[in-house]
Amino acid sequence: MKYARLLPLLLIVCAPVSLSQERDARVEDGVAIRQGRDVKIKGEDLKIAFLSVAEDSRCPDGVKCVWAGNAKVRLSVRNSKDECAEFELNTNLEPAVYDFGKYQISLAHLSPYPSVNGELKPRSYTATVVVTKSK
Repeated sequence: MKYARLLPLLLIVCAPVSLSQERDARVEDGVAIRQGRDVKIKGEDLKIAFLSVAEDSRCPDGVKCVWAGNAKVRLSVRNSKDECAEFELNTNLEPAVYDFGKYQISLAHLSPYPSVNGELKPRSYTATVVVTKSK
């Protein structure tokens, strides 16, 4: 009975994100995903969604900082068996890699980079993730 309460939560967490695209890319290539969108890796049993930016404390361009800062993104993955997971990856802190089945997912880049002159809008972000297969 206690698991019945968790089912609606799992459906929300693993719900598909809007505007899915299929990318013809080798999984070792970096795949760019705009916030609020997802990408199906063609030829692989994997769909990755960029849900949100949980944190962006990176040192803005043009400023001298003691620390480079960190950006943390929230992603989700799903396969054809409807196995799914939601997780966070960082640019300068751990965790930097997430294991999902036979795949390892890492955050290669988050753009745009903060600047002194402008505030970033949440939907302006694009995450570049790299997916590699375990051997």
